[in-house]
Amino acid sequence: MIITVFYNKTTGVIKSIYVAEIEADFNFFGDKEEEFRLMLDKIVVDYDVEFNRNWRDYEVDLDTKTLFKKEKDENAPEIIKILKEDLILKSKENLAKYLQTHPLKSYCHNKTEGGYYNCTQEKQNSLAGLLLSHTIATNLGQEDVLTWNETEEMCEVYTLEELSQLALEMKEYVKPLVSMQQYIEATIRALNTQQELKSINIEFTDEAVENFRKQFNSTLSSRNEAPTDEVVNEIPEESTDI
Repeated sequence: MIITVFYNKTTGVIKSIYVAEIEADFNFFGDKEEEFRLMLDKIVVDYDVEFNRNWRDYEVDLDTKTLFKKEKDENAPEIIKILKEDLILKSKENLAKYLQTHPLKSYCHNKTEGGYYNCTQEKQNSLAGLLLSHTIATNLGQEDVLTWNETEEMCEVYTLEELSQLALEMKEYVKPLVSMQQYIEATIRALNTQQELKSINIEFTDEAVENFRKQFNSTLSSRNEAPTDEVVNEIPEESTDI
């Protein structure tokens, strides 16, 4: 088994390969045979599994007419794109883990001691759906009992006012955390080298979150104090979706 390698006469870049028992000719290209004869040349090499699978990683040395493997640019756009997407996904996973392990303390139901409530995206969606379905049932004149639970506790009956308060508290609790992830994501997208991307911190530690909360609250204060025609852009207010 041999491989016929067709390559650009000027650059050595491989155009195509043909694996068979015999050497291929330019009629391999069908009605473009004459066109490719002018621009391509060919060599024949012994069959090699690695080359057959990854021939696009190779070129032909124009002087020696031999194959060599191209050095990959670690900052090639396709590599940087994959690394960016991996880091962004990891930052979202880190946010989800932080919310899972850092519940919100609220006095919406237990007015004396308060209780802890999980604020994951799943819980936010569940509460929003519960309040919506309750509103629909009430508007249709149907009786609907609202129930909810503190973290790791059994469900209890809640009032509409209690759950509405909890929903607003969840929103305010999650907002700076989501803004932190979005800030991390925007920073990642602005970088263009592996060295820069590897240096960025995507962890949601207590210290990092506290520092960002201070920055977030400071920015909100600046917005409130700024004239109505002034735009403050440091941290954009976005949806609370993770």
